[in-house]
Amino acid sequence: MGMMAAVVLERAPGGLHVEEIPIPEPLAGEVLVKVQACGVCHTDLHVIKAEVAFPMPAVLGHEISGTVVSVGPGVDGPPPGAAVVCAFIMPCGRCRLCAVGRDDLCDNFFGMNRLKGTLYDGTSRLRRLDGSTLWMYSMAGLAEYAVVPATDVFPLPAALPPLESSVLGCAVFTAFGAVRHAADLRGGERVAVVAAGGVG
Repeated sequence: MGMMAAVVLERAPGGLHVEEIPIPEPLAGEVLVKVQACGVCHTDLHVIKAEVAFPMPAVLGHEISGTVVSVGPGVDGPPPGAAVVCAFIMPCGRCRLCAVGRDDLCDNFFGMNRLKGTLYDGTSRLRRLDGSTLWMYSMAGLAEYAVVPATDVFPLPAALPPLESSVLGCAVFTAFGAVRHAADLRGGERVAVVAAGGVG
């Protein structure tokens, strides 16, 4: 059993610490990604400051870039060695909202992962050496390896830099959603952005 470093939030409000834990294994429909980069989002800070309820202890991090290491049974996606990015919403692909093309509102993601810290079989892939559970905030990307549902693993074009591309999984999607869907901006229109950070 291989080991990896993971950044653990023991309780909230609280601080983070690095811990050695077993490398998780992907189950059916899942992919194991060696994390190259993980963005830190304000949503992570909300959990750390106990402004958003989440089970503890947990591994945060929900926008990653990396390389596929292995795939679970039934996965038809990027092969081992492929550069990929993974986003904060990990659609199950089976619920009523995913079935009608609204995977951004996936019932199972919000009901299981965001409320309970599990993947879609109702369990976390992360364990401490003593066997106790560490809960997963999305794919728990603040670790050396992450198990991600195959529905949330996307090939990274060779022209894009792997480190900087981790923010495609949250900051870029959030900004695009605001520009395209909330503001309904079109080419040639002018806007003022009053913000700082990844989304701004």
